[in-house]
Amino acid sequence: MTSRERILKALNHQECDRIPRDLGGTESSGMTANSLFKLCTHLRIPATLKIFEPYQYVAYITDELKEKFKVDTANLTNLPGGNNPRLNNPSASLPFFY
Repeated sequence: MTSRERILKALNHQECDRIPRDLGGTESSGMTANSLFKLCTHLRIPATLKIFEPYQYVAYITDELKEKFKVDTANLTNLPGGNNPRLNNPSASLPFFY
């Protein structure tokens, strides 16, 4: 089952293979840069941190960490430099409000 299928089933109150996992899908479910750096160091994962919410000092979750914890969500906040293919996709099915 893909992450997308898992999340859609959970949102529709249908049974899925496991509970969807969120880490860094939003500012609220992310990690501060300090905590993220310590976790990556502990797990021996390269920590190349990019801050996306400076007030709370929340960083993007690295792809290696997402894979390790089998995270199902994705942060759609625009990456530094405006490089987010999902937001730049005119056929995106979800509306985004700024």
